[in-house]
Amino acid sequence: MSASSANIQDVIHQIHDLTIEKSHVINDKNYRRYLPRKHKILRSIYQAWVFLVVFSVLPFVLNFYAPSDAMRAFAFNAMLAIFLYSLFVLLVTLGLFAAAYTVPIAVTNEVKAKLVMKFNRRLDALKETLQKSFTRAIIENSLHEGRFNLKDIKGSVMKFVETGFPGVQYIKEIVTDEIIKPVEHEVGDYIAEMANVLMGKVKSNAVKIQQVAENTGTKSEFIVLMLKWMLESGTIDGALTEFDLEFVPAGIMTPSTQHAQYPAIPVDGPILQAAPNASQSAGAQGQAKSVVVESSGHAGIPSIDGVKLRIEEKRQEIDAAKKAFEKGEIGIDAYVSKSEVLENELSFLKHRMVLLERVQDPTKTCLSCFKPVDDGANTIKCSNDHVFHLDCAQAWLSKHEECPWCMEKISSIAAMQDL
Repeated sequence: MSASSANIQDVIHQIHDLTIEKSHVINDKNYRRYLPRKHKILRSIYQAWVFLVVFSVLPFVLNFYAPSDAMRAFAFNAMLAIFLYSLFVLLVTLGLFAAAYTVPIAVTNEVKAKLVMKFNRRLDALKETLQKSFTRAIIENSLHEGRFNLKDIKGSVMKFVETGFPGVQYIKEIVTDEIIKPVEHEVGDYIAEMANVLMGKVKSNAVKIQQVAENTGTKSEFIVLMLKWMLESGTIDGALTEFDLEFVPAGIMTPSTQHAQYPAIPVDGPILQAAPNASQSAGAQGQAKSVVVESSGHAGIPSIDGVKLRIEEKRQEIDAAKKAFEKGEIGIDAYVSKSEVLENELSFLKHRMVLLERVQDPTKTCLSCFKPVDDGANTIKCSNDHVFHLDCAQAWLSKHEECPWCMEKISSIAAMQDL
């Protein structure tokens, strides 16, 4: 078993164990297990008081029927201690009433909800790790080895998952579309990038397959696989020599062929595609690349007052969900899921508020870090030319799907790269 496969199995086992642990917390009916320390202390105070009240009968009887003065004095002191402790409990009770003390069942439900949220965050991190591990393993162990069907990325990814880990019985329960689809897109992006690289290397000169593989850090099997796919789709024109040792182009390509897109990759949903004018937009060698995010609709006019109103509404929704959970109207899983969505939406609105207050020109300032975008920097833009630094955009788009300025929903990415 390779190191990458062993790492993937380890992550899958962690996700499985964490999911079971989360389920146990959700279904656990023993609320005392989740009481915070201060509530446990209060519980102990009341338990001790009940115990003392029940056994106060004994010193009461001794006070009247004890054979000696010493025993009667002891009984009297015990009764006095119980009385004083009862007064202390009364004061504690009045203090709790004045502070609107929440009953333990509601407290434990909130504690359990927070635990489930922690589980969800850990699961999200593990799933992201699993996505990256799958992508790396598929590229290194399947794609680079030439054992990949470029016409059916989804089928090839699923085949790798289903046949690569026979010892993991519950892999289908763990590796769902939530994990598979990002892997498909990342593999598709890699194929797209390599297609652009190969087009630049073979469009006008004969090349040795092994040399291209060494220059690109891949293997000759992968280069041959890519070239055959590109020849079949008509992206390039030429032929492989005997034993696939060299690729010889048919001749200098026409302008329309030079700027043609690489073949459409059959992946559900949008993927990275080379823009038709990529070679023109790249400019001189070494110039930074620019990425455009395509979205539909129109550029709305931001309103600070409108955002403030939406923030207040979102906070009310969060409070309403919490109250519904405390009353038992919704379950813990539904509450956690709804809370995470609402908190993410509130985070978006708060960011948008700061953005509208600090940014004057969304075409010259990064909408994530609020810093000016320098000429030549790697950027990403929505269809209304509202701009991010590329690194900032990757972090932003991992949590949100809209441009924070114009609220355009991002639907696809087109990369302009040198051919």
